[in-house]
Amino acid sequence: MQTLSEQGPSEHSGRKPLPEPALDEDPGARDDRVGHVLQAILSELSRGPAPLSQLEVAASRAGCQDAAALIERLIGEQRIHPLFKRNANGTRTKVIEGYALGAPALEPPSPKEVARTAISAAIELAHQTPVALKEIYAPQVTRADFNALVKELVEQQKIHPLFGRAKDGQPSKSVQYYAFGPPPPPPPPPDAARTRRAVLTALEESPRTPLALAAYTLGLGKKEYEALLQELCGAGLIHAQHQPTSSGKASRKVAYYRFGPAPEPDAGQFLGRLQAVLERAFEAAREHRISKAAVVAALVDMSGVDRAAFQAELRKRGSEEPSPNSQVFARGAEDALSTRRDTSSISSQSDRDRVLERLHELVAQEREGALIPIRALRRAVDLGPTSFDAAVLDLADNDLLILHHHEYPSDLSENERAELVRDRYGTYYFAVALGAEVR
Repeated sequence: MQTLSEQGPSEHSGRKPLPEPALDEDPGARDDRVGHVLQAILSELSRGPAPLSQLEVAASRAGCQDAAALIERLIGEQRIHPLFKRNANGTRTKVIEGYALGAPALEPPSPKEVARTAISAAIELAHQTPVALKEIYAPQVTRADFNALVKELVEQQKIHPLFGRAKDGQPSKSVQYYAFGPPPPPPPPPDAARTRRAVLTALEESPRTPLALAAYTLGLGKKEYEALLQELCGAGLIHAQHQPTSSGKASRKVAYYRFGPAPEPDAGQFLGRLQAVLERAFEAAREHRISKAAVVAALVDMSGVDRAAFQAELRKRGSEEPSPNSQVFARGAEDALSTRRDTSSISSQSDRDRVLERLHELVAQEREGALIPIRALRRAVDLGPTSFDAAVLDLADNDLLILHHHEYPSDLSENERAELVRDRYGTYYFAVALGAEVR
């Protein structure tokens, strides 16, 4: 224990310590003198807390002109303790207002500490169940202090935020919930091949809006998602159906993505002037009892178009809504194909009925006029590959269903092509819809 002569300057009063005792002073007498002063200070505080000035007066009466060193000694021995001034919000300052007997009382936790404990307890109680921010708000602190505490807990990885989703399905910057513990490890980068298959499978089932299709991209970023759609559209595996404007023209905004290549534009739009010429040719030919089919056949011969390719084109155009110009050829070509329709049927009536029945069921699950993938129809009909293909082609020849051809069958694998329907001209069909006569 330090003696009075060994104590440094007091930090409370700024005064010098007690003067050095005389060299010939008896140590016992000095201790008695110090003990007398200490007892005077303690006696003064026994009446209640007192400021420094009051203790200095008591020490002076006991023969000590500087009580600061003795007060430091009493504080070190925890026989007295200082009383600090507090701000309006209850926070303790460094200014000492007075002293009191005994050891210092434990300082109550600050509002921030109380709030931090409340937040941690609420989230830990939920543990595996995420909680919203309003459910863990601690009213003991201001909103700014609360947000600072939450940020501190996140940095310490005691909790982690869970972000919401934007309209495009991608994570947003808005925190929706908080969960206990450190954040989970980031997911592995998406598998491009797997994502590609997921998108194609979803569109093969039914057309999807861009927002609905984003759910099948398996965590792909927005730029990667748009690049994937452009790639699939460029390969003819899917196509975009744009939302029409008030004038009826297609806008840049995509309404749906559909499986398969985009439909070709109607060639009839290039035959505006030729339509009137053909109508006059049909009228003149009828006077000589020449059918429209014969006129169209002569026109095909004159143009040098291969007949097989011409017949395949007619079958393909049967799945499209005819324009006024294309109706000229459709009326004339109908008779030209009638003979082939009557003689090419190699399927049984029961097979055709079974295909139509299953097709009606699949369309009923979607919407009127829905395009059904050939693969889905093949799985729904219990027929062998040859019987199924023959029944589908015969039904198409008789306008009971409409086939949509695949423009890039060479891009498909051999197994994928085997699931499609192929006619005798080598045209592959990937989707089917009900004809107008059986809807």
